[in-house]
Amino acid sequence: MKQVHLTHIILRVFLTIVLLSPAGCSAISTWMADQAHQKGQALEAQGQADQAIERYTKAIDANPLLAGAFFQRGKLYYSQGQLDLALADLEQTGALDAQNAEAPYLCAKIYLEQANPGKALGHLDQTINLDPQNADARYRRALIYLEQDEAQKAHADLDQAIALEIPETDAYYQRGRLLAEAKAWKAAVADFDQAIRLNDQLSAAYYQRALAYIALEKPETAIKDLSQAIQLEAGMAPAYSQRAHLYLASGETDKAFADFDQVIQLDEQNADAFYQRGLLQLQKKELQKALDDLSQALELDAGLVGAYFQRGEIYSQQGDLELAVNDFNQVVKLQGDYPQIYEKRSLALVDLGNYAAAIADLDRVVAQQPEEVAPLFLRGYAKFQSDDLDGAVDDFMEVSKIHSSKAAGYKNGPAYLNIGLALARKKEYRRAIDWLGRSIKAEPTAIAYHARGDINFELKDWGAAKEDYQQALDLDTNGQIAILNLEMAQVNFLFGEFQQAIDYTQEFLDAQPESDLSGAVQAWIAQVQAELDGESTLGLEKLAWISDDLSPSFEREVFSEPQFEKIYRKNPEFYTARYLESLAFFGTEKGEDAILVAAFRLGDEQAQLDFAQSMIDAMVTIMRNDKFTSLNPTGVGSVNFGYCDPSREQEVCTLTFLRGFVVVQVTLAYQGEKPTFTIENLGKLMDERVIQTLLAGLPFESGLQDLMQIAPVR
Repeated sequence: MKQVHLTHIILRVFLTIVLLSPAGCSAISTWMADQAHQKGQALEAQGQADQAIERYTKAIDANPLLAGAFFQRGKLYYSQGQLDLALADLEQTGALDAQNAEAPYLCAKIYLEQANPGKALGHLDQTINLDPQNADARYRRALIYLEQDEAQKAHADLDQAIALEIPETDAYYQRGRLLAEAKAWKAAVADFDQAIRLNDQLSAAYYQRALAYIALEKPETAIKDLSQAIQLEAGMAPAYSQRAHLYLASGETDKAFADFDQVIQLDEQNADAFYQRGLLQLQKKELQKALDDLSQALELDAGLVGAYFQRGEIYSQQGDLELAVNDFNQVVKLQGDYPQIYEKRSLALVDLGNYAAAIADLDRVVAQQPEEVAPLFLRGYAKFQSDDLDGAVDDFMEVSKIHSSKAAGYKNGPAYLNIGLALARKKEYRRAIDWLGRSIKAEPTAIAYHARGDINFELKDWGAAKEDYQQALDLDTNGQIAILNLEMAQVNFLFGEFQQAIDYTQEFLDAQPESDLSGAVQAWIAQVQAELDGESTLGLEKLAWISDDLSPSFEREVFSEPQFEKIYRKNPEFYTARYLESLAFFGTEKGEDAILVAAFRLGDEQAQLDFAQSMIDAMVTIMRNDKFTSLNPTGVGSVNFGYCDPSREQEVCTLTFLRGFVVVQVTLAYQGEKPTFTIENLGKLMDERVIQTLLAGLPFESGLQDLMQIAPVR
């Protein structure tokens, strides 16, 4: 009985021990797990990874709380690339053994490989808390901080990693970049130096060090580093771009062009490269290629203000003025204070004839730069063209004042010229002649002499006109003012110098054989030649030289327009001064006073006076006799027939006869008692036969004889 009782006690003790084992594991299971774990370690040491994993798995099966088996198996899975299995084991290791620093570190590496930096960051924090000396963990956490733009935290981790003598070249490289972002250029260079010492094939380090050298204003050293980076990595477009800009700054435009060209080959989306190459094409005067590059740059980046500006310049040079204005409008829209934009746009607007908009732009420019003559001059021109003649005179006057206050060498010729032209258009002829004289004194030019000659011609001072035209011809060596030869022919004809008139007219034809006037001019030469040969063929209407067949473009309708100074042009090689020249017609008459021409042709002063007096007496007699029979009533009271001006102290009445471009005028002035006729019955005072005689195209002497027969001189 005693023996049985003892056995029962022993069994109860054994059962108690089993019940008290952790997680229900028996001592045998624990022992078995430990044995399997140790066997797995031995196999792992022998390089038998798969067999080791089997043993670790048996150990875990025997004891699910064996952290070491999970850790060892997890590391083997990691080494085999079985990341999900490794991650599961290493996460379990951390749950069973909170002091294991390597498990969270390996988990972090796996999460980084799986592009999950958020989870990796937490495990790196845990690793560094457990093992502050883990340099690689600090380095990896720094990289995550860099991606999260937490530069300060990244910098601190990189400092610690480098202090722990991490062998990673990238640690120095990354810290160098952080230092560069903080503009600590010298410290950045030191880190890039160290990165290159550890790995002299690291192209990015050369590139970043070059950027630091650029900031330190060491362009030559930077070019060396960029060249090395390109040698190591031929496809590094940013290195070509940076080097191109350095070449550009040093004036090595050919090298810069080659590098920008390379950038475009490597990166067709690089707007800056197209823009810069376009500017270089512009320097080379390859306008179409420049236009193509600038347009491509704007396709890629519509915010490139400079590209719009430069393309607008090219459009202006090519005469595509509306496109130029559109680009200049974009510049104003994107950056209203862009240098020179309003002046550039105003120049295109002037060329388009949009003077109001041009003046608005120039008002802004003049307000900002009141001492600059260029915008003042251009505004004066625009005002001239828009018939604000007083405003034009004011602007050109201001230009002359500014020039006069500057150092010697400034010439007021163009300003004085344009003042004279504006005054002439206002019909202030004497003042106009004075200012044109000043222009000639400051800078003798063909256009100034020509304009003054036109005024003298209008004032019937044909001798002075002839002298001015001759001076203009002498200065106009390139034949830009072709009409000068015809004008010289005209004054020579008025002086009765028929051969000279023919010679000058022939010079015009030789210079412009395709002119629309050639047929009429040749016919006129034939008529003058006949006159020269003694045949009286030129009737009254020919005295003013122009026949009905000539084109209206031959009339003196407007003044010569003001010059543009060369100061407005981008480059003298691209532009010459513009002479927007047309025939000047001063006043409203078309042609000349044929009666006065006839008197002038008589030769001596007494004969001229006698002739003029006889004509006046004849007209007065006709008016007093009231021999009107019939006259086209449409001409009565119109400028085409006559008018009276009762506003003057003297009653002035003018009879005007037109045939083609020929104007015959007789002006009568009465003092004291007003005459009996008025503008309504003025035509009745003229006998129709008188008008028909004057306009019959007969030689003037015959016309005078017929006139005397109708109304004998008293």
